[in-house]
Amino acid sequence: MGSGEMAVYTRVESIAVITLLTVSALVMMVPQSANAESGSFTIYPGETRFASFGTAPVNDLLLWSLTVDTWSTVFSVWLQAPDTTHLSIVSYTWGKIVDMAGEWKLGFSIESSGVWSATVTYSVYSIHPTIEIASPLNGAFVNTTTILVSGTVDGWADSVGVSTDEVHYDSADLYMGTWNRQVTLGADGMYHLYAEETINWGSYWVKYYDSVTLMLDRVPPELQITKPAVESYIAGTVDMTWQCSDSNGVAKREVKVGATDWVTVTTNTYTTQVEEGYHWVAVRITDVAGNTAFAEVRVFSDTVAPEVWIQQPEMNAKISKDHVDVTWIGGDEQSGLDHYEVQINGGQWIDVGYATSYEFTNLDDVWYSVNVKVVDKSGNTATSTVGFGIYTSIWSQNGPYHGIPLYALIAAAILGAILSALVYWRKRGATAKRPPEEPPQETQ
Repeated sequence: MGSGEMAVYTRVESIAVITLLTVSALVMMVPQSANAESGSFTIYPGETRFASFGTAPVNDLLLWSLTVDTWSTVFSVWLQAPDTTHLSIVSYTWGKIVDMAGEWKLGFSIESSGVWSATVTYSVYSIHPTIEIASPLNGAFVNTTTILVSGTVDGWADSVGVSTDEVHYDSADLYMGTWNRQVTLGADGMYHLYAEETINWGSYWVKYYDSVTLMLDRVPPELQITKPAVESYIAGTVDMTWQCSDSNGVAKREVKVGATDWVTVTTNTYTTQVEEGYHWVAVRITDVAGNTAFAEVRVFSDTVAPEVWIQQPEMNAKISKDHVDVTWIGGDEQSGLDHYEVQINGGQWIDVGYATSYEFTNLDDVWYSVNVKVVDKSGNTATSTVGFGIYTSIWSQNGPYHGIPLYALIAAAILGAILSALVYWRKRGATAKRPPEEPPQETQ
């Protein structure tokens, strides 16, 4: 070994068993993806042997487990770097941070002055440690300024730090491969979180990183129920619509009727059946950050139809005027009356509000059918119908003079006929009784 080789040997001056790290414990710590090599050999005085870690990338962590059974009094173990530099094993523990790529080896030797041989059983590993931020997830939205950042790390980490600026790292609580740190954010907006794992070995160290991006959003979504109204009446069916929006997106829509559970829906509408009486109907909107908006309305369900009766005119009435007053009475014991409507001969419905009468004018002499409809506040309806005739002709028996002019005309016609007959027969009778014409008398 030349003087330029930076090597320090660990010597065992007495009969001993050297155990750097048990194989079973180390195997449990190493992930399956690690490069590993193991074996056993016997080394004799004056001989040097190596166990290779393989070609390690930059910043890989080198681990080994080693058991040496020897009767030799001069036995040495060291690390050999890719440039053949010898580095000492300053502690019989695991680990070495590699700051350059290449093939690393464990070296073993017994000086020629040794008496006994040695049996070496070894396992060497080349792995790349990782740190992961498990919560919050990358791209997550949060709605509170104080959050818990947590994650996992390889079991070889000596410390973990968390930062929001990639410069100032605060130490996290680390325990058996898991870590967490409470972080305080500021104003709403986008943040970058960084996690840093540090592994030390002697004067060597290396750091590994992970990062996520998150959005702080404390503004609740906007919500407005557009139907039904805040205090409204329904006929057994709740038919709801609403408007909602959020600058970062709506994650969930829920509806609740009375004491029932929340129901998740995918649109801004909801329809359901309810029993008679009052009910509270609520809508809850949750945005992607977990902020919620809440709105509710109270409805009264009424499925019982109201009642209405036409009082005038009577059914099949004969009216001698060209106008008619239709009167009625109505009522509702549940939600209450909303309005009345009237209709004649299948025409358009006329909303008359709360009025209980309506006059139809300028009617022709025909038969009419009039409907009166009552509508309650829940939309239930009932209808009453009456039929009547209009007779305004002076000749009609149902008219204003009950047919007297017609009767008079008929009587006059009959009387005229009789008089004409009498005059005719009288003239004829006088002609029959006239004596013969006498001759003219002579003059004296």
